[in-house]
Amino acid sequence: RFSPKKEREHEKTNVSAAFKKPGAVTGFTAKSDYYYGGVKLKWKKVKCDKYEIRYSQKKNMKKSKKVICGKNKTSLVIKKLKKNRKYYVQIRTKAGKKYSAWSKVKTISKR
Repeated sequence: RFSPKKEREHEKTNVSAAFKKPGAVTGFTAKSDYYYGGVKLKWKKVKCDKYEIRYSQKKNMKKSKKVICGKNKTSLVIKKLKKNRKYYVQIRTKAGKKYSAWSKVKTISKR
């Protein structure tokens, strides 16, 4: 049991930890994968609940499609993309109700 002053400080640290944004995704790579016939995405594991990936044919991500992955995944293959087109991909994490910022846009040429 803490003294009243220590108890208030302890509560503050627990509350601030609950409102922190999840860590951003690092080591994010995207390349066209001929073996799977799609685009292969890889990233390093981050402490979070889910990963959210969006991809589009427009750089500003208008009309983008989203894919949600579990916390234990570190790679994904996106199939059924049109040939001879450029695609733009981004990823972010979700922990609780908070989201991290989107990663930098990766460009892929689907051949």
